[in-house]
Amino acid sequence: MADIAHAVGEAVARHGVRLAFHTESNSTLWYERDVDLFMALTDPRYVWLCPDSCHIALGGGDPVALARRHTPRIALAHWKDAVGPIDAELTVDETVFAQQQPYMTALGTGIVDWKGWADAMSRTPGAGTVLIELDEAADPVAALRAGTAVARRWDLSGVVGSAPPALFG
Repeated sequence: MADIAHAVGEAVARHGVRLAFHTESNSTLWYERDVDLFMALTDPRYVWLCPDSCHIALGGGDPVALARRHTPRIALAHWKDAVGPIDAELTVDETVFAQQQPYMTALGTGIVDWKGWADAMSRTPGAGTVLIELDEAADPVAALRAGTAVARRWDLSGVVGSAPPALFG
C-alpha cells in the first residue's frame, strides 16, 4: 500500500495535487496504530493524511492525539462526531455504512474533544479549510448549521467565518 501511495503521490504532485488518505471505519486506516504505521512507511513529500475525527473515535482512538502526531502532513480533515467506539463486529458489506450510523452523532454532541481538534487543525497545512461532514441527517441544512456553530466556537484559525456553509458528505 505504501509503494502504491508513493507512486500515485509522486505522479499527482507533478500537477500540484496532494494525495491524502482518509481514515475510515472498517478499513486499512481505522485504528491509530495502523495510521501511524502507514505514515511512518510513506514519504511526507508525496503522502498526506485526511483524518476523520469520527472514524478515529469509532475505532477507539483519540482523534486529537493522532492529529497532533501527524500535524505537518494533514492536508484536510473531516469534522464529524461519534457517540463512542463501535462495540460490535460489523459485517463489511453493502450495509456497513448503515450499520455505522448509530455510532455517529451531530457535531458537538459526542465524544470528540472539539477544542483540542480545532487546536490541532489550526496548525496543519490544511488549516485554511474546515470540512464538516454529514453522513446522514434528517434535516441536512439544520445539521450543517448546528455543526458550523460548533466549528465556529472552537475554530482557532478564523477559517469558519460568516460565509454560508457548504454541504459535504
